[in-house]
Amino acid sequence: MTVTGKELAERLGMHPTSIQKAGIGLADELDSDRLIQFLAGRRKAAGAWRIEKAAVADAWYRELTGATPSINGTSEIIPTPPPTVRPQRSSPPAILPTPAKEENAAPDANLRPDQKQHFLKSEGFMVAMLVLAILAQVLHTATFFYFVTPIPVDMIRFVAAVVVGLAVDSAALVKTIQSGRRIYLIVFAIVHFGINMSAHFRFASRFDELDTTSFQFWIDSIILSFAVAYAVFCYAEAFAIQKGK
Repeated sequence: MTVTGKELAERLGMHPTSIQKAGIGLADELDSDRLIQFLAGRRKAAGAWRIEKAAVADAWYRELTGATPSINGTSEIIPTPPPTVRPQRSSPPAILPTPAKEENAAPDANLRPDQKQHFLKSEGFMVAMLVLAILAQVLHTATFFYFVTPIPVDMIRFVAAVVVGLAVDSAALVKTIQSGRRIYLIVFAIVHFGINMSAHFRFASRFDELDTTSFQFWIDSIILSFAVAYAVFCYAEAFAIQKGK
């Protein structure tokens, strides 16, 4: 059996220059011995000689010699490497939604001290402070009305001043809280600041020893008037926000 170098290159899928580098011309005829010798050196894949070409050379070699398959030929069973087992990461525990508490539900006695609502942030404390601030403002409003009303009888004037103070401040407070608008709270505080200043000067004018034109009296009146009006503003705003949640 003879094979030309061109036939050898075509069957093995080799480039003609590769055959020529092996010392075989394309027109050369190879007998069986030379062909077997050539195929024997190419039954195993190495370097650029890929396993597909090595398998063809091995099959051709076995066809000519009746030899057993090469361990690196196509008959070789390549073991599959075991899959890499990566350690499983423990997933974080699922966070369950906290059930909503009823608005008027009693506080849970099992809560830790840091989980319980602070007393100064409680609605009861806020309402108590708001009532005290309103009472201080009612006193100033009643004083202002007492000195500007034309009622001649002192007792009736006093009772009327207290009623008017309670009515005016309560109505203004309810309006601002129910509306929830900050502009009403600001107007509420500004008006009461003016009422407080007028009440201080009207009350002090009845005492000769108090000089209402002095700088110290002006400063004291401004500070006290602002403090009372600002306290009502702060607690009314906080209470309105608390009720709006």
